[in-house]
Amino acid sequence: MKRFSPKGDGSFAFEVVGRANDKGSWHLSELRPAKDPKEIALERKRDVLRQLIEENPDNNQTELATLASRDGQMSRDETIEILRKGVVEGHWMRTRVRHGGFRYFLK
Repeated sequence: MKRFSPKGDGSFAFEVVGRANDKGSWHLSELRPAKDPKEIALERKRDVLRQLIEENPDNNQTELATLASRDGQMSRDETIEILRKGVVEGHWMRTRVRHGGFRYFLK
């Protein structure tokens, strides 16, 4: 299988599915597209943040980032970046609060 793309651009993954025939021998039956492991990790982090937003509706961005970094699953800066991207991607919404901060809430 060949795949051509510019250096560092694009990725793909697939899962191999095998089946046994009547004689018990295993053969390749199909290739299924698989999710990118980085995307799976990002989804888990979004789920953690979604739960934190739900449990702490009065916390601002800095407080949420501190709570997320305590678990050691993500850094404070990474948390803030995911929170900001989550607004654009429609995972949650935010409102501006005093001193230029943001408070996040679920739709």
